[in-house]
Amino acid sequence: MSDRSQTPICPPRLSPGDTIGIVAPAGIVDRQQLRAGIAELKKLGFELQVPDQVYFSNGYLAGSDRQRADTINAAIHNPDVNAIICARGGYGCMRILDLIDFAAMRKYPKLIVGFSDVTALLAAAYVRSGLVTIHGPVVTSLSTADHRTIVALDQILSGAQAVTLTASDGPAICSGVGAGPVLAGNLTLLCHLIGTPFVPAFSGHILLLEDLGEARYRIDRMLTHLALAGCFEDVAGIALGTFKDCGSSEKLHALFHERFRKLGIPVVAGFDIGHACRNFPVPIGLRATLDAEQGILAYDSAATCES
Repeated sequence: MSDRSQTPICPPRLSPGDTIGIVAPAGIVDRQQLRAGIAELKKLGFELQVPDQVYFSNGYLAGSDRQRADTINAAIHNPDVNAIICARGGYGCMRILDLIDFAAMRKYPKLIVGFSDVTALLAAAYVRSGLVTIHGPVVTSLSTADHRTIVALDQILSGAQAVTLTASDGPAICSGVGAGPVLAGNLTLLCHLIGTPFVPAFSGHILLLEDLGEARYRIDRMLTHLALAGCFEDVAGIALGTFKDCGSSEKLHALFHERFRKLGIPVVAGFDIGHACRNFPVPIGLRATLDAEQGILAYDSAATCES
């Protein structure tokens, strides 16, 4: 379903008073952070549905695999839920991919928002349903998100404008202009999807990558893994988000230049996407243009459609 010939399914945009369903597909949720994030969503005018499973604990997971998957499937099927935002990442989404009702996701399209470990769920939704999803803040991260992130989330949930992002710091690592649908996510998770039925087609896409707490040699290893798997063949461009606690930016940029310079595509660092207080939401599956000289990633259309 992630073939470029497929028409992406854009979910309906939200209106004030619509209901957002909270799901916990991965790690255990911090209740204080969850309450703070829910308060931010309520300030935006949305109702919230928080099932009991969100508070479950099963080792390092928010309930059993079946419980976590059932909560997502229930939210997909529930006509009173207009969008779904994940409570947090952590680890666990890959464990439930074969339990998710992707056919229903296609039949009842809704905004699904998350990042980090949720990359696995978003990528699988793109592959299996063709649904446009949102790589953006989870509920617990809204407790520490800056104002611009919350405004941007509200705009992507409720607005009809196409997203345009400008790299805040960081050079054009490789020059050029490229266009294609955007595939955004955590570098580690995308690597772990290789060899599974849920790995997206990278060809023709703009890759937007971010990560947290990875040593430079491990980032090198993951890039090498992707390269050896053919994932960079015919990629339209690479946008780099936040690589928090991953070492020196200068050394990372040098690594990216070394690994990508022979591809002949634009590569731009410094987008405010990932594990930081500023984590701008971006659609997965929609066409955009990456302009290295301008340091801009500009989408062709809005992530949502009229209800």
